[in-house]
Amino acid sequence: MGATGTLAGQQTFTLAPRALLVLNTGAIASGGAGSLTIAHDGPYGALAGKTVALEPSSGFSFDAPLEARPR
Repeated sequence: MGATGTLAGQQTFTLAPRALLVLNTGAIASGGAGSLTIAHDGPYGALAGKTVALEPSSGFSFDAPLEARPR
């Protein structure tokens, strides 16, 4: 989602169990702040991982664990 709450872009992908995905969100929606939402059709809590962001101009980076939303 973009900073205004509108959908800035989307990407469809398929993962095998225990597979790894590296997704460059800059290729989906560039130039702005926002949030990332991952929807999947697996069992509740089956998705594990973390998001990692890097600001190329400053070298600043951060990561955050993926968490299941309460139902």
